[in-house]
Amino acid sequence: MVAGSVKAWKLPRFSAPRQLSAKLFIMKLIYIPFTHLCFVLQLIGVALVAVGIYAYITLRDYLNILGDARINAPAIVLIVFGVITFIIAALGCIGACKESPCLLFTVSHIT
Repeated sequence: MVAGSVKAWKLPRFSAPRQLSAKLFIMKLIYIPFTHLCFVLQLIGVALVAVGIYAYITLRDYLNILGDARINAPAIVLIVFGVITFIIAALGCIGACKESPCLLFTVSHIT
């Protein structure tokens, strides 16, 4: 063996774990459940819109028989609440994924 051909093994250097501040730790702790909650609320918003559209289409036949335009009001209310729920949940989910304090504070003040 040639003396210059053998390389010395170097062990990797490990640094000490970082200390997280309490605020950052709480943000990381809340991040995953909050994103899941926002996703579930988005699904609820989509379901409200779907039920509202189904009710609107179904009640249109009764509107022809009864002639009262107020019969579609509950369906329209469901659609509006579904859209509002979806938008607020989407803002919350985007704010949590991007870790944007501005969006998270906006969502918390809206709700």
